[in-house]
Amino acid sequence: MKRLEKGQNNKAISPRAMTLIASTALALTTPVAAMVAPASAQDVAEEAEKTFATVVVTARKREESLLDISGSVQVLDDDLLDDFNLDEVDLVIDLVPNATFNAAPSGTPVIAIRGLGTRPGSAMLEQDVGLFVDGVWLGRNNQLNSALVDVAQIEVLKGTQATLYGRNTLAGAVSVQTKKPGKDFEGYVNAGYEFEHDSQYVEGAVTVPLSERLSVRLASKYEDEGGYVRNTVLNREEAESENVTVRGTAVYDGDSGLELIGRLQFTDRERTGNVFIREEQSVGVTEPFEFTPSPFPAPVLVGYDENALGRQITVPVIDLPDVGSDIEFLDWSFTAEMPVGDLTLTSITAGSSMDLESVFDVFLSSPPGPRVIGYFDEDYDQFTQEVRLTSPSDGNFQYIVGAFYLDQSVDRLTYQYVNTADRFWSGEQDVSSWAVFASGTYSL
Repeated sequence: MKRLEKGQNNKAISPRAMTLIASTALALTTPVAAMVAPASAQDVAEEAEKTFATVVVTARKREESLLDISGSVQVLDDDLLDDFNLDEVDLVIDLVPNATFNAAPSGTPVIAIRGLGTRPGSAMLEQDVGLFVDGVWLGRNNQLNSALVDVAQIEVLKGTQATLYGRNTLAGAVSVQTKKPGKDFEGYVNAGYEFEHDSQYVEGAVTVPLSERLSVRLASKYEDEGGYVRNTVLNREEAESENVTVRGTAVYDGDSGLELIGRLQFTDRERTGNVFIREEQSVGVTEPFEFTPSPFPAPVLVGYDENALGRQITVPVIDLPDVGSDIEFLDWSFTAEMPVGDLTLTSITAGSSMDLESVFDVFLSSPPGPRVIGYFDEDYDQFTQEVRLTSPSDGNFQYIVGAFYLDQSVDRLTYQYVNTADRFWSGEQDVSSWAVFASGTYSL
């Protein structure tokens, strides 16, 4: 099964630009290897060391130079993200070697690193590649669809990260750090319009210092993306989407090195239509999605590929609910950090919820054949608490010790009917888990 890549809409990136972006991103990958002429090797090495020393990462839950990281870490800073309008997770992952972003035609995404990842379309399964936003783990695949708004830096960690990042990081982790408010009043507004598919976006952010100690930053983005498939029956373009993201961040600098950070973000993503078509099947060949036995022609479920532009959906839709999806995310976090002697004490309290409603024409069959319509409703809630102690970064022995608690619940209803024959089932899953962790490094 194939899907139409997002590069078909207003976020298309030319091969030449993609090569430039990938080359820039590769320059921020560890370990670093320099290929230079012998005569200039020392000068180039010194210049490279200065460049990489300025790249600060938090891959090991402490601020340190990229040169000090022994693992494989890909870093994309805000300049690179802004210059090439990399505002979706899939566009970022496309730049990372040995990493792929795939999505089922229904929209459920998945990241794979070095060939490891959850199967696309597995709505009840969680990622093998963990997604973290400002240190908070987000547990549902669909949360990868959140827009990257006002981002400071993205780090992609390859390989198992279970020690510091916990569950569901078998293949790696993606860490997103959003921009925090500073001490000065500042902001920006970006806007764009794409003519071919009638798509537009507006993004902006502003920092407002309320006092010498307290500052807030408001960021928002609105996207209206036109469809890239023509449905001649309903006389509309599919799959159109309308996305809104709003985030507020407050930072308070207290006495004795105390820092308090609060973050609240809301996202609403509405999508109309599905990127499915029917194709002819060979006579006598049983397809995996065929009704068996059935006196009707077997419908074949396929997705669009990059050569499918211009095709049209001509399957009649009669007395059926409108297909599409509506997803709402609400995320909040409260981070407190303070020195305790030579150590740093960090506490992250966070919550995340998702409300998903989706109507899906499962087999795209048309009368008089059987008609299968699926309705999915999912409510997800999670609460996490992390506490850790971090040693100074200037000693030979560096360590982190901490504890983590998770409580999550998933309530999912699936409803399908074939013409007049209905069926439904539901499932509920509750998880509570806790862990203690420690990591240490001794430099000779």
